[in-house]
Amino acid sequence: MTAEHEGESAAGQAITFVDVTHEALIREWPRLLRYVATMWVKEGEAILGDSSVLTASHTLSNSSSVSIQPLYLEWAGTVAPKIAGWSPDLPLQRQQAIISATALFSQALALNPPSDTPVYVWIEPGEFVMGSTDEQVAQAVKLCGEGCDASDFTNEQQPHTVPLDGYWIQRTEVTNEQYKRCYDAGGCPDKPDNSAWNRPTAAKLPVTDVDWNQAKTYAEWVGGRLPSEAEWEDACRRADGRIYPWGDELPSKERLNYNYDVGGTTDVGDYPPGANGLYDMAGNVWEWTSSEYRPYSYDANDGRENPETGESRTLRGGSFLFDDYDVRCANRDIGNTTVGNFNLGFRVVSPGF
Repeated sequence: MTAEHEGESAAGQAITFVDVTHEALIREWPRLLRYVATMWVKEGEAILGDSSVLTASHTLSNSSSVSIQPLYLEWAGTVAPKIAGWSPDLPLQRQQAIISATALFSQALALNPPSDTPVYVWIEPGEFVMGSTDEQVAQAVKLCGEGCDASDFTNEQQPHTVPLDGYWIQRTEVTNEQYKRCYDAGGCPDKPDNSAWNRPTAAKLPVTDVDWNQAKTYAEWVGGRLPSEAEWEDACRRADGRIYPWGDELPSKERLNYNYDVGGTTDVGDYPPGANGLYDMAGNVWEWTSSEYRPYSYDANDGRENPETGESRTLRGGSFLFDDYDVRCANRDIGNTTVGNFNLGFRVVSPGF
């Protein structure tokens, strides 16, 4: 073989190697994004969890094992005071933790990782109209069909304006995989009440069969809390008061897991996102909130957000079993705090206060 032919052969091998490497990178890129974003989120959660138990002799300066980009850190320093619970007398270590976690959460979200990645989404502070109008109730009655009337929907009336601080809300429902991490670490002492939760094939399914206290324990372990029902509805409806997470159009099997079309839960993030880029806010599983089930108007200061009182909490979102009118953003149901269910899960708001 001549030197010229040898050169051509070497060049061909190089091109083939580059092509193979490029194809492999394309294949692995979503997995890499998921891994990096998840790592950043876990780090933010760990910082928030650690800051609640630090003593005055410790600092957070060495607690982060990943780098935080200055751009995100600068943004976080501005945004952090808008988060619920922030006050001038908040301990300095807690302030530092919230800023660091906020920067990490925003870095993770900016990667735009695959839909099943457990990142948090920032919801701006402001006011929104909570509850259903008479027109929206009339539509719900029509969807409900024979035997329903407006009196069945009085628990979501009348519409009223609710002010909210800013908050981070998890883009997806908490998965079996995430809950297992808490259980294995000893942060969640109780298993879900089913036999499938720790199977590898169920890792991306929403964790179910956990009661309100189990959900609350997990949320606190990751440095967060359960969303109030006002926060949940605000995140679902956005500023335009939409009926469903995607808008006012009726549900369909392409938009969500509902109406027993699939026959069970599906992996988080399998369906298109709704308002604020959140997944599965309608269907799949009902979601626990922090709020005691009480009549409207909603008032966060009237005792309904006291975790020590009441035996019932508000559920939101509907599930894979439920119909068009049950998966509306304004729909409310009631759950006993001591009882889990096979179609009931939760998501987390961060940080916790």
